[in-house]
Amino acid sequence: MNKSPLEIQTRTSNDWFGQFAASASGWLGSKWAFAGAGLVIVIWAILGPIFYFSDTWQLVINTGTTIVTILNGLSHSKYPESRCPGNQSQAQRVDTFH
Repeated sequence: MNKSPLEIQTRTSNDWFGQFAASASGWLGSKWAFAGAGLVIVIWAILGPIFYFSDTWQLVINTGTTIVTILNGLSHSKYPESRCPGNQSQAQRVDTFH
Protein backbone atom coordinates (compact mmCIF):
# COMPACT_ATOMS: atom_id res chain seq x y z
CA MET A 1 0.00 0.00 0.00
CA ASN A 2 1.48 3.35 -1.05
CA LYS A 3 1.59 5.99 1.64
CA SER A 4 1.67 9.67 0.84
CA PRO A 5 4.72 11.61 1.97
CA LEU A 6 4.40 12.98 5.49
CA GLU A 7 4.31 16.57 4.21
CA ILE A 8 1.26 15.84 2.05
CA GLN A 9 -0.52 13.97 4.84
CA THR A 10 0.14 16.83 7.25
CA ARG A 11 -0.80 19.56 4.82
CA THR A 12 -4.10 18.01 3.77
CA SER A 13 -5.16 16.80 7.21
CA ASN A 14 -4.27 19.85 9.30
CA ASP A 15 -6.00 22.64 7.43
CA TRP A 16 -9.69 22.85 6.75
CA PHE A 17 -9.34 23.65 3.06
CA GLY A 18 -7.15 20.61 2.49
CA GLN A 19 -9.72 18.39 4.15
CA PHE A 20 -12.50 19.99 2.14
CA ALA A 21 -10.57 19.65 -1.14
CA ALA A 22 -9.81 15.99 -0.48
CA SER A 23 -13.39 15.09 0.37
CA ALA A 24 -14.84 17.20 -2.47
CA SER A 25 -12.49 15.52 -4.94
CA GLY A 26 -13.62 12.11 -3.82
CA TRP A 27 -17.30 12.97 -4.07
CA LEU A 28 -17.12 15.00 -7.29
CA GLY A 29 -15.30 12.14 -8.99
CA SER A 30 -18.03 9.64 -8.15
CA LYS A 31 -20.64 8.15 -10.45
CA TRP A 32 -23.35 9.85 -8.36
CA ALA A 33 -21.94 13.31 -9.02
CA PHE A 34 -21.79 12.51 -12.73
CA ALA A 35 -25.39 11.28 -12.68
CA GLY A 36 -26.46 14.38 -10.75
CA ALA A 37 -24.77 16.68 -13.25
CA GLY A 38 -26.45 14.84 -16.12
CA LEU A 39 -29.82 15.14 -14.38
CA VAL A 40 -29.36 18.90 -13.89
CA ILE A 41 -28.64 19.30 -17.62
CA VAL A 42 -31.67 17.21 -18.60
CA ILE A 43 -33.95 19.25 -16.31
CA TRP A 44 -32.45 22.49 -17.67
CA ALA A 45 -33.07 21.32 -21.25
CA ILE A 46 -36.67 20.32 -20.47
CA LEU A 47 -37.30 23.78 -19.01
CA GLY A 48 -36.08 25.45 -22.21
CA PRO A 49 -39.42 25.60 -24.01
CA ILE A 50 -41.17 26.75 -20.82
CA PHE A 51 -38.83 29.75 -20.59
CA TYR A 52 -38.85 30.27 -24.39
CA PHE A 53 -35.11 29.56 -24.57
CA SER A 54 -34.50 33.03 -23.11
CA ASP A 55 -31.18 34.65 -22.28
CA THR A 56 -31.86 34.09 -18.59
CA TRP A 57 -32.46 30.38 -19.20
CA GLN A 58 -29.05 30.16 -20.91
CA LEU A 59 -27.40 32.29 -18.23
CA VAL A 60 -28.48 29.85 -15.52
CA ILE A 61 -26.55 26.91 -16.97
CA ASN A 62 -23.58 29.08 -17.99
CA THR A 63 -23.25 30.55 -14.51
CA GLY A 64 -23.68 27.21 -12.79
CA THR A 65 -21.08 25.42 -14.89
CA THR A 66 -18.64 28.32 -14.55
CA ILE A 67 -18.89 28.33 -10.76
CA VAL A 68 -18.43 24.56 -10.53
CA THR A 69 -15.46 24.66 -12.93
CA ILE A 70 -13.70 27.45 -11.05
CA LEU A 71 -14.21 25.82 -7.65
CA ASN A 72 -12.94 22.49 -8.98
CA GLY A 73 -9.92 24.12 -10.55
CA LEU A 74 -9.03 26.08 -7.44
CA SER A 75 -9.35 23.14 -5.09
CA HIS A 76 -7.26 20.90 -7.35
CA SER A 77 -4.58 23.46 -8.16
CA LYS A 78 -3.90 24.26 -4.50
CA TYR A 79 -3.89 20.62 -3.40
CA PRO A 80 -3.06 18.45 -6.43
CA GLU A 81 -2.31 15.48 -4.19
CA SER A 82 -5.95 15.41 -3.08
CA ARG A 83 -7.27 14.86 -6.61
CA CYS A 84 -7.58 11.13 -6.66
CA PRO A 85 -5.53 9.05 -4.30
CA GLY A 86 -3.92 6.24 -6.23
CA ASN A 87 -3.91 7.97 -9.61
CA GLN A 88 -0.14 8.23 -9.60
CA SER A 89 0.36 4.56 -8.79
CA GLN A 90 -2.18 3.64 -11.47
CA ALA A 91 -0.27 5.73 -14.03
CA GLN A 92 2.96 4.00 -13.02
CA ARG A 93 1.35 0.59 -13.50
CA VAL A 94 0.20 1.59 -17.00
CA ASP A 95 3.74 2.71 -17.87
CA THR A 96 5.07 -0.62 -16.68
CA PHE A 97 2.99 -2.54 -19.23
CA HIS A 98 3.99 -0.42 -22.23
